Amino acid sequence: MCDNCAYRTDSPERADPWGWAEHRARHIEDGQPFYCHKGLPLSFDPRGETHVIETAETITEASKKPCAGWLAARLAHCQKKDAS
Repeated sequence: MCDNCAYRTDSPERADPWGWAEHRARHIEDGQPFYCHKGLPLSFDPRGETHVIETAETITEASKKPCAGWLAARLAHCQKKDAS
């Protein structure tokens, strides 16, 4: 997992309980892939705003790699679901 991964417990993304619940439902429970931000063409500024450098249509499959935090969370969710 990256040092600033959204899946770390102290990440800014998890500080918003409603946003994180929506993210969990979409990406962990429903399984929509979540890609590592270090593989995507994004830039960050000090105010915490994210800017896409390329459009979604120009991002190649090679530039997308699954987020390690997402993979761990999805696997744990599936294992818990199978155990039920």
